[in-house]
Amino acid sequence: MNFAEFDIAERAAFYLGKGFHCSQTVLHVVQDLLGEEDEAAVRMMGGFGAGIGGMGSVCGAIVGGVAALGLNRGKGTVEGKQDPSLFPLCAELYHRFGTEIETSHFCADISGTDFTKPEEVKAYMNSPEKISRCIRLVGKTAALVKDMLSREDAKSSSAGVKSSSR
Repeated sequence: MNFAEFDIAERAAFYLGKGFHCSQTVLHVVQDLLGEEDEAAVRMMGGFGAGIGGMGSVCGAIVGGVAALGLNRGKGTVEGKQDPSLFPLCAELYHRFGTEIETSHFCADISGTDFTKPEEVKAYMNSPEKISRCIRLVGKTAALVKDMLSREDAKSSSAGVKSSSR
């Protein structure tokens, strides 16, 4: 797998600055790294913003990372097969996010924001510190997904294993 070269943090900041949610941004950045474009998949991720529909639940960066892994390793056709590495990779991402990137997996904890309250959303949007934190974690999550996919592809290549058909 060949990855495009660009600054992941800058690309994450660009997409977040254009109004994409964290989940959409991670997926978009990973697609850019892979040289792929799936507008429908990015659109589909829109409902995961602010911890799934603004409820402060699982961080969108994790959800976007899992989606990127699924697009790369998941079953997509009746004849296709899910790569057996998908679930372990998703679990690894979830674990590493909570130990290497943030201490919580939940948007409300990370952002310090209740997205169901308009005044808190406004305060979040006007807080460079909070926005910067999300930009940082989105960039780190996209980079982590890239590294994980690179590692798995290197393992497969050295073992002479072909990627499963999607």
